[in-house]
Amino acid sequence: MRILTFQIEAADHGMKIEHFLRREGISSRVIVKLRHMPPDQGILLNGVHARTIDLLSAGDTLNITLPQDPPKLKPSEIKVPILYEDEDVIVYNKPYDMPCHQSGGHFFDTLAHVYAAHCLEKGEGGPFRPVNRIDKDTTGTVVAAKNQVSAG
Repeated sequence: MRILTFQIEAADHGMKIEHFLRREGISSRVIVKLRHMPPDQGILLNGVHARTIDLLSAGDTLNITLPQDPPKLKPSEIKVPILYEDEDVIVYNKPYDMPCHQSGGHFFDTLAHVYAAHCLEKGEGGPFRPVNRIDKDTTGTVVAAKNQVSAG
């Protein structure tokens, strides 16, 4: 689960949480999901559950827990080299003859299925969100976002 922390500056004093989050690049879809998360998650203002209409004050600490949807694909046993990984992105070295997504004749041997297996191993969730894609018959790096915010 990814938690984003913001320190509220004087310039943001009196701003609604929703407006602050939108300005920080959080999509309206993520904000709606945050509203429906349990009170100990979602939006916390100074450690206390907050609503998107609550106002910020200078010096506040705003934490948001990004929602994670479980992978919907059957995990693959195929291993693909991971070139880089952090809390927000994963970079694969995609091999030749492997599509990024399911397509005719490729139902379980895709990079999306490899990602599902990786999520299962690490106890993480989330759908496969490739930032770039390359053709099935091309070898190269594929960057995937691990949450909606890093997907842009």
